[in-house]
Amino acid sequence: MKTIASQFISKLTFKLALVCISVLLGSCGFHLQGQSQAAYPATLSLYSNDTQLSAQVAALLAQQQVEIESVEALNTQPLLRPQLSLTQTLQNRAELILDQNGDVTVWRYTLTTHYLYQTADNADQAYISGLPLSVSTDVDLSGGQATVNQRIEADSWDLLYRQLASRVMRQLSRQQ
Repeated sequence: MKTIASQFISKLTFKLALVCISVLLGSCGFHLQGQSQAAYPATLSLYSNDTQLSAQVAALLAQQQVEIESVEALNTQPLLRPQLSLTQTLQNRAELILDQNGDVTVWRYTLTTHYLYQTADNADQAYISGLPLSVSTDVDLSGGQATVNQRIEADSWDLLYRQLASRVMRQLSRQQ
């Protein structure tokens, strides 16, 4: 049975250790940070060569109250508002694992695009290929039910489009 004095010393030791750790972490540059707010332009022209990616990005931009103008072709005239271009968007499906019969059981699905953000300040730069962005997932399509496999494949592409749109939004928030 602990005495009152030993309980007091135990609590005091704990509090002293806690203060020492706090001072040590504060002095080395460690600071807890809150959630940062992403900054987006108020208006934006959006070009994408893929309608599904364009729809996903436009939906996320609308959630951020960004006024969006969809453009059908890349602008070569002076920009009136910032322009986000998503070009060379490609789907790729590669064999990853084969079974003993040589049939593919696991596929790697990859979705890529080239990201280019331009404002009136940097519009005089020539259009370049942009920053490549890519997401991928491995999909197990083993089994005999073709319709289930087709549903898994469609859901996998939908998920990749949502993930790629989120990557575009993260990149766009860094531009501001």
